[in-house]
Amino acid sequence: MILHKSTIQIVGIMLLASTLFIKQSRASDCEQLYKFPESYKNNSPYVIRYDDLNEILGGVVLNIGRSLHVHAQNKVSQTGTKFRRGNQKSTWLESNRILYSHFTEGTRSYIKEIILRLQRVSQEVSLDQFSKDEQLAYWLNLHNIVVIYEVSKRYPITDIQKLYSSDSSCETTLKNHCAGELDQTAIFISGQRTSLGQLRRHILENWSDPLVIYGLYMGYIGGPNIRESAYKGKTVWEQLRSNAEEFTNSIRGTQIWGKTLRISEHYNFAAPQLLASEGEIYAHLHRYADRKLKGWLEKAERIKITVQDGSINDLYNGQPYILLDLPEAVGDIIAPNPTINLRNYRQDYGAFTDLAGHPLLRAFQKGLQKKFQRQRLNVNPNVKIEEVSHGDTDDKSKDNNKNQKKQ
Repeated sequence: MILHKSTIQIVGIMLLASTLFIKQSRASDCEQLYKFPESYKNNSPYVIRYDDLNEILGGVVLNIGRSLHVHAQNKVSQTGTKFRRGNQKSTWLESNRILYSHFTEGTRSYIKEIILRLQRVSQEVSLDQFSKDEQLAYWLNLHNIVVIYEVSKRYPITDIQKLYSSDSSCETTLKNHCAGELDQTAIFISGQRTSLGQLRRHILENWSDPLVIYGLYMGYIGGPNIRESAYKGKTVWEQLRSNAEEFTNSIRGTQIWGKTLRISEHYNFAAPQLLASEGEIYAHLHRYADRKLKGWLEKAERIKITVQDGSINDLYNGQPYILLDLPEAVGDIIAPNPTINLRNYRQDYGAFTDLAGHPLLRAFQKGLQKKFQRQRLNVNPNVKIEEVSHGDTDDKSKDNNKNQKKQ
């Protein structure tokens, strides 16, 4: 992270902290709590560069392309597609993936250092001196990289949703501690404590556009995409619109069952302060829907917020130890080459830290992308989402039976 005022670089932002930056503990009575900025500065000369964050995201995020908005069939994995195992949801072919299974301790150390730098930004320039868009980009980036770090510490793990609280109201105060592990993750901004849940609540309560929910990476398939690059103040709304279009037109975002519109539980983040009624939800979805989805939305008569896939968005559904179809010597394929010094990063941080544009890593990622594409081609294109069911049941077995009868 590099701060710029016009063209002058502010030094000191690369300082490392000597103490643990994240801990899973409740605040003590004497601990000073962080107060989020309540103001911003229009036309601020300050911007934040995220070169190091872009490097790590470019190396660990696998973009698998847009959803076909067709339910993936529930079938046994075939050779070369074993990342399917364990996830029985019809959304399993969706969402960008993170190569958690190939993280090393060096990878996690590098991510930890990035978070430390982000947390120390306000020691150089008070956050209320940034524009509101710059603040939004900063909070989204901090939220998402902390989620990546926390999930990587628990890996291998399959069910990520269980790490969050089901009660969104508990994020508003430290006195009512959230039940979810990740919600309680302590974050220290300039030495003052807040939590991941409170950071997320700050975003939702201080930006009135529901687009902000599409910038929250949650670690599981059923949420908006994690992007291959960091959010930036100048482009944050364009980036959020891109995420909104992808998510809205995906099976994990919207489904039509007869005359019922089923939408992702992620939209609970927007209720009630951002999307207060069914009419507002319809209007919001229509704004980002493609032509096909717009036609289906016009047929819907009611909304149910029932769609969710809490499975980790890695390649293996959190079970790398049973998978054999990917190259075993991954470290040898993508480990840093001592003769290549792309960004002058320390070599002992391991894979992904300085190879975001390296042809070997890109070839590796393209091979994985083709596996997802082959699976998508196996999905019956004649079974459209609106044809899957004419009932309102939420029972998965009933859904599958009806799907099979249609075929």
